[in-house]
Amino acid sequence: MLSYATVSAPGATPARAAFVLHGILGSKTNWRTLARRITAEDPSWALVLVDLRLHGASQGMAPPHTLAAAARDLDDLATTLPLPVHGVVGHSFGGKVALAYARDRAAASHLVVVDSNPGARPDRGGSEASLAALETLS
Repeated sequence: MLSYATVSAPGATPARAAFVLHGILGSKTNWRTLARRITAEDPSWALVLVDLRLHGASQGMAPPHTLAAAARDLDDLATTLPLPVHGVVGHSFGGKVALAYARDRAAASHLVVVDSNPGARPDRGGSEASLAALETLS
């Protein structure tokens, strides 16, 4: 099961939720401050900050480690939440997962993708900084 944290406005009774997904080197805490601001502006939403598979506290997930598997993880999480999931927000790699999730799920009627190309980049163009960070970490 994915690790997550739910953010809602103090004293609010939200009617719907949206998943918020981090980038490849991130975790659920990356969006915490912005989530608090968003829910304060619109308390009808709760934001579910998710650690995607093999990130943060969501370790030990069984292969395959694909976008489709990550989208299925969100399906599994949605069944445990007290609110219906009506949206998904994703940054970078999380944007690709958000697209995979929203593609086949009419319930995800709100989609926000930030800094994520929906297509493949076979030449890895534009990935130089990420590749350099991964090389440093290795």
